[in-house]
Amino acid sequence: MTVMPGLGAPAHNSFGEDKIFHVTEGALLFLVGDDRVRAEPGDHILVAKGVTHSFSALGDSPAKMTLISTPAKHERFFLALSDLPVPHDPGDVQAVCKAFDQAIVGPVVQP
Repeated sequence: MTVMPGLGAPAHNSFGEDKIFHVTEGALLFLVGDDRVRAEPGDHILVAKGVTHSFSALGDSPAKMTLISTPAKHERFFLALSDLPVPHDPGDVQAVCKAFDQAIVGPVVQP
């Protein structure tokens, strides 16, 4: 995925999935539980299911990373979100989160 500077994913829980983020370009700030971690190309960030996490791109250029989620299904969550009209209605986002066992619990982590 490509993450534009200052943007990212809000703090959330994925209750049924373990995740590995592999950074390939740029730099990202991750929130994993209570820890804030800067990640650069070659770094891996592990997030166990149920742990609150967030990320945002640092610097002036986009960051890129690969997300591996197990068991496989997280791509369906992204597809469902992409089907929503923009700007997203918070109730619609909440319904997608509920359908895919996710919960948004805070804002995007910022430096």
